[in-house]
Amino acid sequence: MAPRHDSLGAGGARAASALQQMGRNAIGSVAAPSNAHRVALRTSAHPHHGALERSLSTTTVQTRILFVTAGVSRSREGLVRTSILARALEAELHVLSVVPSAHRMDSIVRNTHFVYDGVSLQRYLEACRQLQAWCQDLVPPECWQVRMGNFFEEVEIHTQTLHIDLVVLAPGNPHAGERVTSLARTTGLPVLFSRATIAANRTVVAATDLLGPHYPVLDRAADFGLRLGARVVALHNVAPRTRLESNPAQYRTGVRREQLTRATSQLSIAVTSVVAREADPVEAILRQAVGEDAGVILVGTRRHSWMHRLITDSVSARVVDEAQRSVLVIPFGD
Repeated sequence: MAPRHDSLGAGGARAASALQQMGRNAIGSVAAPSNAHRVALRTSAHPHHGALERSLSTTTVQTRILFVTAGVSRSREGLVRTSILARALEAELHVLSVVPSAHRMDSIVRNTHFVYDGVSLQRYLEACRQLQAWCQDLVPPECWQVRMGNFFEEVEIHTQTLHIDLVVLAPGNPHAGERVTSLARTTGLPVLFSRATIAANRTVVAATDLLGPHYPVLDRAADFGLRLGARVVALHNVAPRTRLESNPAQYRTGVRREQLTRATSQLSIAVTSVVAREADPVEAILRQAVGEDAGVILVGTRRHSWMHRLITDSVSARVVDEAQRSVLVIPFGD
């Protein structure tokens, strides 16, 4: 895939094309694989994927993981951790670096587009050199690529073209929760915010609200536990009773415990069920993760209106921001 140059002027576009021609060996070119004969589980809120979609066939194809970076300094560490995870899952690893184009200000200062074209090209060249150094001995040249443009748009295009199954982001700023959950909803794919290596035999904590007919977070947790040889803990939190509720908390806890037990009994591996009673569900999730010394926390995210997002805190985004361990965000239907 060739880098986009929509934000460059005519001269910048010609220079970028020349750069691409000269640097083909340094820029990974990725061919789109066939969409046939795939085995994948996608839990999604994306309109093209549906709430829960299973695609099965007679021939197994490797899981594909996409590690995405915007050039932050800690991305190299994240790439090393992701390569370890890819080997553990026997997955194919691809790397994408997205370079934001320089903001053009022609409307304020006329005839300065060539300056911003030059800045964009400089950023692009630096990203190529940086990514080549990072990927050495970890990722083959044909599996990494540098793109220029909008971060979310480029990641979505790349995941669709390569039929990616899992997106991985490395910590780049202290408040990444909204970005991670938005990316999961945009791509319709699970997004892993990688803070530490997910080693085998580490506990997986999966938080579920038990809403809806399907439990995609539990399904993904069972898959992780099976492939990594990890113990899985399914967690549901029952908030203390408010004055407007007629049912006592003990009754609701018992009902939810039975529902959680039924949900976990349908999974492919044995799962420990835990029902917590905390006023703050995030506190319940983090407390359980610390108590279990979990290697990764799994949470879900739904598509909501902007008004709902304005007045309601996102549990999944807060878990990403506040947890001191890796978090996997699973998108699913309303």
